[in-house]
Amino acid sequence: MQVEVTSISRKEQKLSRTPAAVYVLTQEAIQRSSATNIPDLLRIVPGVQVAQVDANRWAISVRGFNGVYSSKLLVLIDGRTVYTPTFSGVYWDQLDIPFDSIERIEVVRGPGGTVWGANAVNGVINIITKNSQDTKGSRIAVGSGSHQNGDFDGRFGGSLGTIGTYRVAGDFRSFNSLPTAAGLDGHDGWHQEHVSARADIPLTSKDSLMLEADATAANGSQTLMRLASPAFESFPQDLTSHSYSVLGRWTHSYSDRSDTSLQIYGSGYSRNDTGTTDRVATLDFDFQNHTQFGSRHDVVWGAGYRFNGDNLTNTVGETASFATLGAYIRISQPAKKYGLLSTFLQDEISITPTLALTVGSRFEHNAFSGFQYEPSARLAWMPTARTTWWVAASQAVEQPSR
Repeated sequence: MQVEVTSISRKEQKLSRTPAAVYVLTQEAIQRSSATNIPDLLRIVPGVQVAQVDANRWAISVRGFNGVYSSKLLVLIDGRTVYTPTFSGVYWDQLDIPFDSIERIEVVRGPGGTVWGANAVNGVINIITKNSQDTKGSRIAVGSGSHQNGDFDGRFGGSLGTIGTYRVAGDFRSFNSLPTAAGLDGHDGWHQEHVSARADIPLTSKDSLMLEADATAANGSQTLMRLASPAFESFPQDLTSHSYSVLGRWTHSYSDRSDTSLQIYGSGYSRNDTGTTDRVATLDFDFQNHTQFGSRHDVVWGAGYRFNGDNLTNTVGETASFATLGAYIRISQPAKKYGLLSTFLQDEISITPTLALTVGSRFEHNAFSGFQYEPSARLAWMPTARTTWWVAASQAVEQPSR
């Protein structure tokens, strides 16, 4: 209960004082689990539903409404959103993070739109990686199994002279096909390569800079159905994806009671799935300030802008599309550019030493549904050092998707 978390109010606070349903997967819990990927790891978390559809596809949600294209769960890696604007969900097979590089995973069950914005409706999953200061030296891990038949993970970290620390990592994972309900080959095996790098540089006694980048490539296949005589038949089709991201975050600490951060990231992916090619590029700016006023007010506020550009095209003919999907899918305006402008303000008010009220709202404007707001009010009562009672009312929105 004394673990520090940041996903509720975008500031450090003890888990015991958070007016929300939060579960933290610590590094020890991650290492002790038998999981080999992020979806299987999330099975440990209460209130999270994880279903594996085939060898390369998962359906994950919080508090119900589950499906492959679930769109009400916001997933972040070091503050970078990884949902796709195509359906406002997550391609879980593109989420490859070596467990040894994860510091903790914070899972919030319930709305988090006030501080995180669109799609934080049923929950927020925030994956926080380790500072490169904590991953010096070399590490190599090799494994194999009946389903995950290839697993290689290598990492090296060290000092950047006197200016900071760094780490570079790479991994390769290979998965066999899973059988169908009839016991046949599912033709859904796949393999993935991933490389990443991170640098942490203390610029001054009050300023720090974090830089990280990663790239992922995956190749596999999937089983689709098509019309045949006299009924349907299954056939394999390629599934490929390539993704990248680059992130930088500058943090300035004015004092123990005030700090500011500016984060900029760019990301993108290209995915060929069920006969459709999906290309998306994102550029995101996020500013935040945290200040304590007197003994009663603890304020967090910020603003951000996200720009998306995409290109969604059907790569199979109309006849083949009707045979495999039962319909011909065509996106009106195959290529589109759109933005998301947002600002938020939240204040934690200490009414008494044991009673705190947190109020705030986020205001967003997107290209699909225009202006939206996401207010919340949370009341926490801590009668003893071992007990917290809380109640909350929130409104969160799902951003319309392409």
